[in-house]
Amino acid sequence: NGLLVIEFPKQLDSHLALLVEHDVIRPISAAGETHYEFKHALVRDAAYDSLLLSQRQQLHAACGRCLEEFFPDVARTEPELLAYHFRLAGDAKKARAYAEKAGDRATAACAFQEAIASYEEALKQNDLLPEGADHARQTLELLLKLGPAIGMIRGAQDPILRGIYRRAEALSRTADDTTALFKAVWGLWYHANISRELGDVAIFSEQLVEIGARSGDEDLLLEAIHCRW
Repeated sequence: NGLLVIEFPKQLDSHLALLVEHDVIRPISAAGETHYEFKHALVRDAAYDSLLLSQRQQLHAACGRCLEEFFPDVARTEPELLAYHFRLAGDAKKARAYAEKAGDRATAACAFQEAIASYEEALKQNDLLPEGADHARQTLELLLKLGPAIGMIRGAQDPILRGIYRRAEALSRTADDTTALFKAVWGLWYHANISRELGDVAIFSEQLVEIGARSGDEDLLLEAIHCRW
């Protein structure tokens, strides 16, 4: 909850030195740079709680913008930090975007528990945005990323996956997105297959063959035929 303050260097150094002198914060050296943290968590919490909500939002927005502009490496390697600041700033669009990036990074690192948390946060932020084509598209993309992560951690038989892929299926049909529809129905097929719901397995595999044939994509059709087999 540390607050990032952008001021003239001499003025900033003077303020930081005063806070250190009064035992409010303490310097921490890391990788040749000096960082500061509150000396006691209760002091930090008291300082934070003394701010009006509007002031907190302004400060979090300033932190997020500063990280974007002056610390692009942090924005790239720690998108969850920017998601945190923009969420508390009330900027749902940026919070969603950075939470999704955090999920993508976690997935690439096979850190699926973290990926689930980030994608679920991205969905929450997305739900705060106005309804429309962009909202539906973002929801669909996030669901198709969340599903595999949940399958890796909780198992493909987890009942929540059926709801995720059902929702993705409905959105992909509305958007007339054949590739997304194939992924959604494949997720339903896989969940039913692992859960030994053989009647549904047959239904979903036939749907996959139909979608694959309609798509004109030989790879999708081959996968669909494999599923039916």
